[in-house]
Amino acid sequence: MNDIGVTCFHLKKYEKAELFLNKALRLKKDYLHARINLAYVYIKQEKLTKAYEISESFSAAEQNKIEVIELRNYLDDLSHIPLSKNSENTLHLNFTSRESDILPLEIQENIVSDSDKGNLDISVVVPVFNEEGNIKILYDRTVKTITEINQSYEIIFINDGSSDKSGEILTDLAQKDSKVKVVQFRRNYGQTAALSAGFKYSSGKVIITMDGDLQNDPSDIPLLLEKMAEGYDLVNGWRKNRQDKTITRKIPSKIANKIINILISGSGIQLNDFGCTLKAYKRGIIKNIRLYGEMHRFIPVFAAWLGVKVAEIPVKHHPRKYGVAKYGLGRVSRVIFDLIVVRFFSDFLVRPIQFFGRIAKNIIGWSSLALLLIAVMKFIFPDFFISFNTILLLFCIVSVGSFQILIMGLLGEIMMRIYFEGQKKDYYIVEKIIRKKR
Repeated sequence: MNDIGVTCFHLKKYEKAELFLNKALRLKKDYLHARINLAYVYIKQEKLTKAYEISESFSAAEQNKIEVIELRNYLDDLSHIPLSKNSENTLHLNFTSRESDILPLEIQENIVSDSDKGNLDISVVVPVFNEEGNIKILYDRTVKTITEINQSYEIIFINDGSSDKSGEILTDLAQKDSKVKVVQFRRNYGQTAALSAGFKYSSGKVIITMDGDLQNDPSDIPLLLEKMAEGYDLVNGWRKNRQDKTITRKIPSKIANKIINILISGSGIQLNDFGCTLKAYKRGIIKNIRLYGEMHRFIPVFAAWLGVKVAEIPVKHHPRKYGVAKYGLGRVSRVIFDLIVVRFFSDFLVRPIQFFGRIAKNIIGWSSLALLLIAVMKFIFPDFFISFNTILLLFCIVSVGSFQILIMGLLGEIMMRIYFEGQKKDYYIVEKIIRKKR
């Protein structure tokens, strides 16, 4: 009965969907998925009172289930976002695997439907992780800046599993200001996941991203928009006078930017500061990009490969006053590995032999050069070196081992993407979305 109801839903026969879902519930009153599905049918029929009644009927144990949380978040958002009768993408229905004669259904919806996206001028997305001393100041400055340029807006804070008072402060802001939305993660997933969630739940025609540590300045937002008005689709901030520690932050960043520019020389884009979070995107760009690892910094690269226009402008950068930096030297290596993946997926995904062939050629070439050098040194200093055969074996093991590890990493990356993208899954879990009812 549940499946028939879902089929009717897809055919937009909502009365029949209601009929069959009610029959499923008569057979099994505590059928969780049928109750959730029926609530969504009521939403499409604009019977919101009945949908709210269902959302309030779940037991204490059921209230902690992600499907129930998502239903309540959706209903909460309907209080200030109108539901379009003509939208075909308002709700996204997916069947789960067959485990019984009555197949359960999970409805996974967006907090903002595709038809409602783009209703606002600007969405400001701010990842937050233990920034209790910065949040309120950043909020005040952002509101002041956007109000001055007379644009409709929303501010989306992503609480990336903070363990300090950041969650309480963000909840207070969201309850006081209907323009603030808080996306609460169940744990810390990292900046890339936070930005992905911000993109997903945003409604603006232009999305502005910035750090939550006050090092980016909200007063630069009008500069990004002015540059975008010249015909660019993405505007990247450049922390020209970066206010960070030289050895642990500035030098590694400069080196990483140089390496990135070398490796993406064929993309048609060269930037001074890939790591600057302060960026402006047109909505059409981000909806076509899926992010993993540390890949948020490579969005300009993806955008260039998509053929859009990218610009870079100098922006202000302030020293951190409150809290501590969340990144160290170890982040550089993760960025380099992600860059290898970016190169693979952008240039060699449909012809992987070219990618692996180049790596194998370089490994063989450098190994041969090293062996030649060792042979010459052994001839000059015969008593200094150990057995040449031992050195040869060592080089072979290291070269083959490194190549195999790289291949396994790329294969793992491919399988991970097949898993998440094939099933349209997110690799983060949203615990709740907090927003004031209007």
